[in-house]
Amino acid sequence: MSGSTGIAAAEVTTVTAPAPTRAAASCVPEGEVIILRLKPHPLFILLSVLAPVMICGGCALLFRWLSARPIQVLRGPVLEFPDLGRLWMAPLAFAAMALCWQALEWCARTYLLTDRRVVRVSGVLRQVVIEVPLPRVQQVMMYRSFRERICGLGTPGISSAASGDLSFVFWNMVSRPGERTRVLRETIEKYGGAGHSGPGCGPGEAKGGK
Repeated sequence: MSGSTGIAAAEVTTVTAPAPTRAAASCVPEGEVIILRLKPHPLFILLSVLAPVMICGGCALLFRWLSARPIQVLRGPVLEFPDLGRLWMAPLAFAAMALCWQALEWCARTYLLTDRRVVRVSGVLRQVVIEVPLPRVQQVMMYRSFRERICGLGTPGISSAASGDLSFVFWNMVSRPGERTRVLRETIEKYGGAGHSGPGCGPGEAKGGK
């Protein structure tokens, strides 16, 4: 596997990548080279809450249907639910709030790969910065759920051993996941020597999240 080819492709990617958040930029000391700078694909907003949104949409349709026609169970009395016609928008409002929250989460997320570390920044109310120095990376992986495969997305990740415990860092729902995973692996192979580790962002590593 050619390390120089992968690094060159990564540097081209960073030209069009979004600017890092303030927290992400603070984790990159002067002189440290940013090889990849990513955000989740915009479909992250919908796919992360797809099941609740579908349930809310189904409830809204059911409420509208029940309010528009009476129902007779066997030979019993006719049941009518006129009041449900006033509630059908409640599930849609809940779905809209869930999508808005995920949009904020998407804005707060940034994934960075430098010549010294792998970084993930996330969180709306409480921002969490997770970083792993390249020499501590033990394994590179890629996870693709059924929804991600349909949409051409994937979740690259790494594992590391910190204080004897295994921790993980995932880049959720990024585009071109195979290419991102390859660049991640080639960068670790090239810069993962002990001599390339740099100062961390804060007093220690945060253990990997979702």
